[in-house]
Amino acid sequence: MFCKNCGKELLSDEKYCSGCGKLVSLEQSSYTDDKITKKKKNKGKITGIVPGIILIIVLILFGLLIESSTKDVIHIEQILDVNKYYKSAGETISINDLIELNGTPEQKEDWNYTINEQKSIPLTTLYYNNSTYEYVFHNNNLVRININKNIKFNSQNDIFYMFNLSKHDITQIKNTGSTIRIYDSSVPDFWCGYNGKNIEWIKITYDTNIF
Repeated sequence: MFCKNCGKELLSDEKYCSGCGKLVSLEQSSYTDDKITKKKKNKGKITGIVPGIILIIVLILFGLLIESSTKDVIHIEQILDVNKYYKSAGETISINDLIELNGTPEQKEDWNYTINEQKSIPLTTLYYNNSTYEYVFHNNNLVRININKNIKFNSQNDIFYMFNLSKHDITQIKNTGSTIRIYDSSVPDFWCGYNGKNIEWIKITYDTNIF
């Protein structure tokens, strides 16, 4: 604080200026006190703002962390329910049953599947969705479904949901790094080939006596 009369710096407890001897006015003291009070208020504001800024930064970093951990996660949807092609335990649907379910096929082919030189089996295949889905029949019973489609997945466990496969005590899973084969689930044999997180082909077998 300074004397308003001569400009000399005053001590805080001085009532008279040591330079000119004038009485230190209350206005000077009040002015100085106001400055101190304002400084304290401003300091308080800054102290309150800093934690808020830190909190915002933490929330932003947390959001970025969550985004980074989930951006590669693939949304999984059910592709096909393998169970709906059973009439009863061990008995699959007929050609007419499939047509009632899926409509008229784009193509129907009769052909012979050769097991060895002495044995060949007559089969009928119905093609749907530009041959993406192939339904193979023997003696008018569905024995296999072939799917020629690229399907994204995260892990082999997703396959059970995608095709509504069940896990039993006898269910076995063999993963070679390029194929996944599931035995004795909802169907006797489920086999697919994959590259990275992309399934490239699928064979669902209902009758292992033929395939």
